[in-house]
Amino acid sequence: MPHLTMLIAGTLLWWTILRPTSDQCALRMSERGRAVYLMMMSVPMLADGTVLWLVPRIVYQPYAVGPRLARWLSPLVDQHLAAAAVGGFGLAYLSMAILLASSPSRERGLVAAD
Repeated sequence: MPHLTMLIAGTLLWWTILRPTSDQCALRMSERGRAVYLMMMSVPMLADGTVLWLVPRIVYQPYAVGPRLARWLSPLVDQHLAAAAVGGFGLAYLSMAILLASSPSRERGLVAAD
């Protein structure tokens, strides 16, 4: 059941970013709206990544007592690497949002000259 819930939540989350196949869809977002939506998606990831990166102790105890894939990697370094990955995805979303917001919009009638 948790996997089905995550699948449905992820689909609903990204459905607003992906363009619906029908032009008559009432739930279409403008490109600026999608950019703002992406920016809002990046905030929790950047916050979590920053907190996990800056905390000088292990936040999640399973990191300390759980099995290690790389025995040479300390739990704190593993936590910092995970924080960098989470923050990196947050920065990627933010970068996509900025690019989307700064690109000329077809909705305003601006197209590139051939």
